Amino acid sequence: MIWFIADPHFGHANIIKYAKRPFEDLVRMNAHLVARWQKTVKPTDIIYVLGDFAFGSRAYAEWLVDHLHGIKILIHGNHDRGHRAMESLGFACCLSSAVVNLDGKDIMLSHRPIYGPLPDNVSGIFHGHTHRANPADLYEAGECAYIPPWNVNLCVELWEYTPVPYKCALKELRKNMSSGKDV
Repeated sequence: MIWFIADPHFGHANIIKYAKRPFEDLVRMNAHLVARWQKTVKPTDIIYVLGDFAFGSRAYAEWLVDHLHGIKILIHGNHDRGHRAMESLGFACCLSSAVVNLDGKDIMLSHRPIYGPLPDNVSGIFHGHTHRANPADLYEAGECAYIPPWNVNLCVELWEYTPVPYKCALKELRKNMSSGKDV
């Protein structure tokens, strides 16, 4: 099985306030994120982390990578350490972006949404970075440039702090693209 999670921010106390997460403190947030991950992802599953994995000590981040289920591939986020540092934590690999084929559709994985045209031969973008915000809502509020509908926000705040199965992410892409594009 293939899973996605974006912006878990393990170990980041300020994210509770910034992203309006429903946790009393960091200990409860981390415990909840870990429990949801472990309940969902099996040890042999692949899970793409779409950036901003963990804050705090290297030892804590290393423990997370070692103990959380799944083969973990990191798409580097703006709050992650350098690529080599993240790979040295135990990620299978750390990439700036990637394209994966899911049910015959090429999907680009990125930490941030793609504001410009959809890259050739790509059906959609799975991203994080915007946290709770739906890209269309951000645009309507005048808080960012227009984010085209081929972007699917997989931040934990929008998915009950749980990894997202690829079929659900594809379904969300189809919903976003209901304008008629074959996705």
